[in-house]
Amino acid sequence: MKIQHLMALVVLSLATVPGARAAVLAGPLTNAANAHTYYLLSSNTWTASEAEAVGLGGHLVTINDAAENQWVVNTFFPLTGVPYASLWIGLNDAANEGQFVWANGEPVAFTYWYPGEPNNLGGEDYASIRHPSEAPPTGSWNDLADTPNPPTFGVVEVPTPLPVAVTQPADQFMPGSARLNGQANPNGSPTLAWFEWGTSLAYGNATPPQSVGSGSNAVGLSNVIVGLVSGTDYHFRARASNAFGSLAGLDQTFNLNTQLPVVTTLAADQLTTNSARL
Repeated sequence: MKIQHLMALVVLSLATVPGARAAVLAGPLTNAANAHTYYLLSSNTWTASEAEAVGLGGHLVTINDAAENQWVVNTFFPLTGVPYASLWIGLNDAANEGQFVWANGEPVAFTYWYPGEPNNLGGEDYASIRHPSEAPPTGSWNDLADTPNPPTFGVVEVPTPLPVAVTQPADQFMPGSARLNGQANPNGSPTLAWFEWGTSLAYGNATPPQSVGSGSNAVGLSNVIVGLVSGTDYHFRARASNAFGSLAGLDQTFNLNTQLPVVTTLAADQLTTNSARL
């Protein structure tokens, strides 16, 4: 047991060498409240941990409310296996002292600082969650220097990708009707897609939603709309939605009058006494 403990200390000390890469210790884990994916990194600097988080497709965790903060505390402190450890979160004021921002760029809507923190003692620019064994309030935050003591483990948050919608040009124009076209990529979650359309950017009409599955490739969709009036500009866009949100494609327009055929009369030729070519 003493040998194993010594080996653990050696691994931990190597992981906190400035410039060393932060390794993934646990994950992916899913928070049912937002369906985001999380990872626990080995103890390292905030800078190295954020770099590893970006490599995983996310950032150090952004905490938006008390429930998410408690979920992070309950989930990740037991996985560190280290007494008095801290957890890096994405909040920092490295760019402008006193102006804390989230690493992913979201607005700061929730904080949970321990009383008297942040105090920037010795140039502390990076927020962490204090170990539950420390003085309450449990799960409160402290600002630390980039190379902290005690060991601090990064928590990475990777958002669930929203579906992508692409609006494509309308076609199959007929008197009073046209076909709307687009594509939707579900990005791995069950997704519905439809078209919004109308005579302004307010749209006001929508086609029936249709399933485009839960794959990771673009799926084509189209819908014929009727009751159109010639000479009117129509706006439309594709929209895709899953359980985590929706996104719309860019607006496109058409006017049935611009789709009329063009006819030009040219001079007749190949004239004979009883025939001609028109």
